[in-house]
Amino acid sequence: MKFNKLLMKAKNLLIVFAKRKLNKKILSHDVILYRIPESDEVLAVDRNKQDNSICEHFFNSFNVGFDKDDISRVHRLGKRNENFPRPILVQLGLD
Repeated sequence: MKFNKLLMKAKNLLIVFAKRKLNKKILSHDVILYRIPESDEVLAVDRNKQDNSICEHFFNSFNVGFDKDDISRVHRLGKRNENFPRPILVQLGLD
């Protein structure tokens, strides 16, 4: 399946940076995923849905009790480039 290949490729090429910040009693974890291919969807809403789905499957693959509600925000960083996929910023809102 194409998605499983994509997930395996993402795992192999992934560089993850995490940082913590305490802001108004909310603990936020930011994770940046690199080299995840971008969607071919025309609408930004549809591209974001696919990015959300990829992030959910990625975190679920670690079997750590991840729930899709743990993701508070997903978006691509920088301007779109045909030659290189933009990193994905995943903000995890953990209590």
